[in-house]
Amino acid sequence: MAEQATAATKASRKSLKCAAKGWRFIQDDFAQGHDHKAAGKPVVWSCALVEKEIYHSMGLHAFYPEQYASLSAVWRKSPDAEKDAVRFARIAEQHGYSTDLCGYHRAVMGYVINGDLADGALGGMAAPDLLITTSSVCDLRMKWWEDLAQRLRVPMFILDRPERIIRQRLETPKPYEIEYYRSQLEDCFSFISDVTGNRYDQDRLNHCLDWAYRTNEVRLEIMELRKAVPSPMGSGDGFSCVYPGTVAAQRFTWQGMVKGQPVITVAVNWLMGEKDLDPPWKLDGERFEVEVQGDPSVLVTFRGLQPVFEKADLKRNPGIVATAMNCVNSIPYVCAAPAGIRTYLDLPLVAGRADAGLRG
Repeated sequence: MAEQATAATKASRKSLKCAAKGWRFIQDDFAQGHDHKAAGKPVVWSCALVEKEIYHSMGLHAFYPEQYASLSAVWRKSPDAEKDAVRFARIAEQHGYSTDLCGYHRAVMGYVINGDLADGALGGMAAPDLLITTSSVCDLRMKWWEDLAQRLRVPMFILDRPERIIRQRLETPKPYEIEYYRSQLEDCFSFISDVTGNRYDQDRLNHCLDWAYRTNEVRLEIMELRKAVPSPMGSGDGFSCVYPGTVAAQRFTWQGMVKGQPVITVAVNWLMGEKDLDPPWKLDGERFEVEVQGDPSVLVTFRGLQPVFEKADLKRNPGIVATAMNCVNSIPYVCAAPAGIRTYLDLPLVAGRADAGLRG
């Protein structure tokens, strides 16, 4: 296969001065983290969902592996080198990590397995003294953090944050939920103190929270101003957040390549809805389309896998049922396969079967 030329990465366009200076703040934060470590002060690697005020109030500097994976996806050691995330993911795959795993996971694990934490964007993440993650959102993350803790030989804490079904936008947690999570935070404070020797200071936490509340008030004010159409602050300035009047849809595409040419394409369109689009879009409802180009070419449209209305999926989501059928229908093939871990590449084509009552 002919070697493909390295594609150049273009900087995103920023229209606001404060957004254009964002990169400098990121550089400063990494530099401060390395200085923090060099001074003998504790460093934590954390998932993005842990309350940052905890770290500020207890004298820790935090690095965030998920965000570092994103940074690695746009960073090259030299102009003609491959991006760091590709380099690190390849290292992880060479050590047995499946390509089916999350790209964040593979990039960060490859970065750690590489053995030199300074070999990465902005001098890498400073070596951690402890890891903290949560139980919420990503199913993979807890095992990912356990893997990191074992390889880095540092203690880890999982902040248990039970998932909640939010039926109303302004719904608030119930008293027993607040009490439980309070106990989790207290355990986390104790863990940090045991590992680092730094003591919990309520006054310092209150000071950090005060700044957080002020920041959120400014953010809410900005959100109101961004409702103008066209928005005065686009997504490039808002770190790719979807704000009113700026983004109507997102399209994601994956391609399977043979000899440098795409032979199969999977794409998904996520739409913000049909309301307030000017000019209006004719979306013709949610659906799946499968097209096979050949002789003859065919196009098939599937409907019925999406909930009929927004909250219908709280009880039963037909799309989730269809997804589960991949697992259910694979059971006889997995049982017939040799012992060990098997993937789709190891099994015959998985297909459904007629209901037992219909068989003669």
